[in-house]
Amino acid sequence: MNKWISISLASLTAVALLSGCNNHDDRETKQQIAQLQAQLDAEKAEKAQRQAQENEQKQQQEQQEREEQIRQEAEESVRAQLKMEAEEKAAQQKAIQQQKAAQQKATPKMTEKIVRYPATVVTQSGYGDLSLRGEASTKGLEVGKVYDGNEVTVIAKTNKCEVIGNIDGCWVKVQLDSGVKGYMFDGYLNREVLSQEEKQNLRQNSQEDNE
Repeated sequence: MNKWISISLASLTAVALLSGCNNHDDRETKQQIAQLQAQLDAEKAEKAQRQAQENEQKQQQEQQEREEQIRQEAEESVRAQLKMEAEEKAAQQKAIQQQKAAQQKATPKMTEKIVRYPATVVTQSGYGDLSLRGEASTKGLEVGKVYDGNEVTVIAKTNKCEVIGNIDGCWVKVQLDSGVKGYMFDGYLNREVLSQEEKQNLRQNSQEDNE
């Protein structure tokens, strides 16, 4: 359309120059030229406005694309960070499990061998009594007490052996005359059943040590 108006405007301008001697025709030609020029200016302005709108839309679209790209990159970064943290946590848990498994493997499971024999308590500690434990450990719950000279029946021997108070021995399960059962360290047991005189001497020695 602009091209056609430009051609028409150029033609009318040429006609006006060639027929300059006729005033009436000259006025009409100038009017037509003015109209065509106004139409051409209006179309140029419309085109410029349309071009500006297109440029603005293009800029908005580019801005949206940049923002979308930034959002996607941020989401990918968060996912990568979460994945890395999850992998690190899984690796730590695996290492802990492996360490526990190695410790369990290194520490043999406690076993008990059924036996049955009488024994006499000989503490050698100066206190004259020992705690009977609910498990084969000095930290086990106390379920009773035994004293120097007490007779117990050893009913099981464990494979848990250690040194306590410079005394080497293993943990055994014993039963008292009252029927109470528990664990104690056999380093303080004498497999020989003492006589009444020996028992009395043990008790007296314990009392003297306490005094």
